[in-house]
Amino acid sequence: MAFHVYCITGTDGPGPVTPITKDICHFNDGFQLKNRRDDLKRLHTPGFVTEFGAVEDVVTGLAEIRFVLDHIDGEGEGMPLSWIFWDYNLVDRSSDTYRTELARSYPTAVAGTILAFSFNVSTGHMALTYLPNSATASTELYLSSKYQYKHGFNVVASPSGCCTVAVSKNGASIVVNHVPDAGAPIDLQVTRKSSKV
Repeated sequence: MAFHVYCITGTDGPGPVTPITKDICHFNDGFQLKNRRDDLKRLHTPGFVTEFGAVEDVVTGLAEIRFVLDHIDGEGEGMPLSWIFWDYNLVDRSSDTYRTELARSYPTAVAGTILAFSFNVSTGHMALTYLPNSATASTELYLSSKYQYKHGFNVVASPSGCCTVAVSKNGASIVVNHVPDAGAPIDLQVTRKSSKV
């Protein structure tokens, strides 16, 4: 199911700029995404946000983008949604701060069922918990070295000794070697390195 999520004030401009317009937009954004997630569960289908954003490279526009993306990620509750950002040439003339908001870490492939996912764009911390269904398939993570992990990243998988973690072209690849308890989830934590070693 494909759908759009737009702020009802400030689109094609600075986003919501007053406390009242922020409250209205955040209520509407959250309401739309909650209802679509409920629809996805009811219909047993994947979801895809085909448009959102269309706000300027200003503090209020960036705050609106972050609010919607945090909800698209699932806020730590299950499956993140796929998305495309609508920019009408805004990104082409935007700052690295704007691009960093959009260069979010996410799983491109998961060898199992996602239980929880979250990403903090300010710190670069990504957490993914999933139930593995394969000992040979890999879980792939997109991790932007240009905008999020300029000095590299660390990936910690638990339980200890469960997985082999390898750096890939655009992030990391994780293969489950051993799960101590049947049905035990795999927990992945990604953090930024503070400087090159």
